[in-house]
Amino acid sequence: MRKFVLSSYPDFSDNSWCMFIGMLEQGIQGKYIWLYKDVDSLEVIHKKVNLLSFDRKKIKIKYIPKNTLRGIYHYFTSKYIFTTHGMFEQFPLLRYQIKVNLWHGMPLKKIGNYDNKNSTRFKLSYTISNGTLFDDVVSNSFGINKSQLLKVGSPRNDILFKTSSFNFYEIFKNHFDTIIWMPTYRKSNIGDIREDGLFQEEKISFLDLESIRKLNTMLADRHVNIFIKLHPMDILNQNSIFIQNVNKLSNIKMMNGNNRLFEKYSLYEILKPSKSLITDYSSILFDYVLLNKPIGLLIDDKKKYMETRGFIDSIEKEIVGFTINDFQDLTDFIDYSLCKEDVINKNKQLYQTYDHQGKNTQKILELLGIEKK
Repeated sequence: MRKFVLSSYPDFSDNSWCMFIGMLEQGIQGKYIWLYKDVDSLEVIHKKVNLLSFDRKKIKIKYIPKNTLRGIYHYFTSKYIFTTHGMFEQFPLLRYQIKVNLWHGMPLKKIGNYDNKNSTRFKLSYTISNGTLFDDVVSNSFGINKSQLLKVGSPRNDILFKTSSFNFYEIFKNHFDTIIWMPTYRKSNIGDIREDGLFQEEKISFLDLESIRKLNTMLADRHVNIFIKLHPMDILNQNSIFIQNVNKLSNIKMMNGNNRLFEKYSLYEILKPSKSLITDYSSILFDYVLLNKPIGLLIDDKKKYMETRGFIDSIEKEIVGFTINDFQDLTDFIDYSLCKEDVINKNKQLYQTYDHQGKNTQKILELLGIEKK
């Protein structure tokens, strides 16, 4: 029986998880080994997988702690490996293995060989490029040949072309339009520990709690909500008092990936019914263009971010959106996004040239020669 090893950060999420779901839907037979880090995530995943429809005689699923001898054993005895952040990069890639780094978004910030602070050298057979804008950058970042690029959209983008059962009423108890705000971290406390851009305690971007309350009043007057989803590596996730104070407001809610909401829905199921997106230097903007909805770009600390993390110049110069530098810009974007749906087609042509509109997982399987047996 074929063996597939999968891993992601956070556990059971993002492109690896969507690849897994797509493979089950396609009826790809074999033994699936999920290498996980956090044992607390197992109960939720068991429930999710038990609800899925697949042939349990021909598809077997096991969950193994990643950094154990059993985890390493399954890693080395699997032909196919899918990961989002790299896995066991200290070990050589064996001749018979096909390791696919699906990554967790296309690069805007410096990564791999572009990032002097990151010494990791990824060992992989293939990775993906979503569009012509990224081909050179992705191959240079990982130091690979362009023949190792799978020119295809991200598996998680398939969700954007499915019907979502999520409704923001579940969070806000109203039927107002909801803007989703997804900032990248300025200071991380897990994974790659670093401080990029301008980090300020008790703030999200340029907004302190008093400004957030002012924003909430404005939103209530306009019958609009803002849903803030924190980056999983953001140190702000630890500030439970700040998050609780924000969540007392009527039209603004802030959540991290550990919220029980994400036990029921994937992030991209939540993205789909949103009215517009606010982000900064996050790769989410490249995916969100597929929804043809307005994007606001928070760039108030751009100069500082360039001095610390830095951008890939050839990509940064192609970023187009409604720029937000201060509170007035933010309110202007909110008003603008309520009446506009005008994503520039050039964005999609550059960012998502290779997206297969709901069939990216299927295309990856075809490119890898993985067939239903």
